[in-house]
Amino acid sequence: MSTPPAASRTRSTRIRAVEEFDALVRGEHGASLVCAQVNEHALRGLTAARTLQQRLGDLIRALATGEGPEGMMRGRLALSGVVMAAARGRELGGRQAERHAAALTVARSLIAPETAS
Repeated sequence: MSTPPAASRTRSTRIRAVEEFDALVRGEHGASLVCAQVNEHALRGLTAARTLQQRLGDLIRALATGEGPEGMMRGRLALSGVVMAAARGRELGGRQAERHAAALTVARSLIAPETAS
């Protein structure tokens, strides 16, 4: 699967993708996604986790705002914020809905700044 260049992905496409990921994290199998992201290094060698890790990597590249390290970091941090909202409730405080709303706000600021297309 080839990820299109960052320039061809619009701001609204990146926002929609992170919102859909948030819905998946909050869904029936969200704990598996959270586990895969939080334990990425530990799961790297497991055949069963390989496809999920590849798909998460594809999503991170799709969320990237540029081709270099900063763009990739923005994509990875956006997903990490969504995962953090689900996995770090005690540390973050608030209700689950508040944490997820905050995660989406942070993700949008990372992957779809107002000055970007």
